[in-house]
Amino acid sequence: VRLKDWPYLDALVESLTNPIRLVIGWYAVSSVTLAPPPLLLVGAMWAFGAFLMTGKRLAELRLLGAAAARYRPTFRAYSVSGLLAVQLAYAVLGLSALGALFAIERPKLLRGLPLVALVLAWTFAMTFERDSPVIDPERLYRRPVFLLLALGVFAALVAWAV
Repeated sequence: VRLKDWPYLDALVESLTNPIRLVIGWYAVSSVTLAPPPLLLVGAMWAFGAFLMTGKRLAELRLLGAAAARYRPTFRAYSVSGLLAVQLAYAVLGLSALGALFAIERPKLLRGLPLVALVLAWTFAMTFERDSPVIDPERLYRRPVFLLLALGVFAALVAWAV
């Protein structure tokens, strides 16, 4: 069964690579402890990955228009409104999981949630650009201000966590 050929499940399944990479990285840099990463962090990573993958599908659908179904058969079942709704749900799930994790583990980090939301909002806005970098994330180097913001938010969260 190729889940990549099922509408909406394709992005959901492809986004599972994010938490897998997180877990591998977690154990690669863990010192003595073999404790797994917090489940809420794993869930947030999956939701944010699904947000990005759904955004990519949305940008592709808008770019390709009627030819989208030839590019990927799942596009026959997609609609802009359906993808928007799913992408919003993933963003809310990711922010909720991250907020719950911060509230439990490091309440000081809660002040960083609006910054994470800002990065998500900017990413969402890029989905609607004609030549969207969301389709081909390797081109994000052309967005130095966005990259600096994303790195700055990450650095602020790390600094507040320590």
